[in-house]
Amino acid sequence: MFSLAEITEAKNGLDQKIVYSIEKSPESYDVAQQTEHDRGYIAERLVYLRMKAYGLDAKHTGATKSHDIELYVDGAIVRGESKSSLLGPNSNIYSFKSIKPEFCDILYFVFVHPTRGLVVKTARKDDVVNWIETRGISRQKCGGYTISFNSSMNHKYIPTVEWELG
Repeated sequence: MFSLAEITEAKNGLDQKIVYSIEKSPESYDVAQQTEHDRGYIAERLVYLRMKAYGLDAKHTGATKSHDIELYVDGAIVRGESKSSLLGPNSNIYSFKSIKPEFCDILYFVFVHPTRGLVVKTARKDDVVNWIETRGISRQKCGGYTISFNSSMNHKYIPTVEWELG
């Protein structure tokens, strides 16, 4: 068995970037410490709770449906899907996984940003489908798509609108 001192010495050779810290953003640090599943649940609840706080008629559907949030707009249901991602320490990109546009009308991308906290950007399903079709994007093994954004949280082909929180 290896001792803690030996493991510490071996780790010295790693070039580990510390992306999230309490000093940079306590909110991001807290969410980044969660499992991917829990982080996803937290993100969808935050989106839903903010909608409710702004007086929108919304329902958090969570695991009961193929989408996370239902908005009621002019008598119609608008299906929303929330996805969260951490900034990759080596890739310097955000990767949102298991996106299935056929089950939603709008996507909420929750970026766990190292210094800005949680940043929400919205994309229309039609824009995502257009990107998939025009760029020949393939489904992943999970049956959904992976959408990656650069470190500035922008995508070259999918327009998004950042939420104004404050």
